[in-house]
Amino acid sequence: MTAVILNTPAMKYRILMIEDNTNLCDQITEYFTQRQYDVAVFGDCENALRMNMLTKYDCVLLGTTVSRINSVSFIQQLRQRSNVPVVVISARRDEYEKIHALQMGADDYLF
Repeated sequence: MTAVILNTPAMKYRILMIEDNTNLCDQITEYFTQRQYDVAVFGDCENALRMNMLTKYDCVLLGTTVSRINSVSFIQQLRQRSNVPVVVISARRDEYEKIHALQMGADDYLF
């Protein structure tokens, strides 16, 4: 028996990014698309949550500048529907904010 290996493109990973800083979004999107990731970018949590219900993502990158209340609510609502890893990205080194995000269900917090 001979094995047949098909030349199929590698599966692309999908990243959902919620961030309202367009410069940061552009930089992160460029980084991941050069590495063959699909990146969907939203400036608000409400539309991102709706999109998450329609598409399966491998990771969520969540900016804290979007709105702290919406970010926390987003994590809580997402956790009711999905176990997708959530990484909070922030320029602030506020330890309370980090602890709070992790308690609400984020998997990691980068600053």
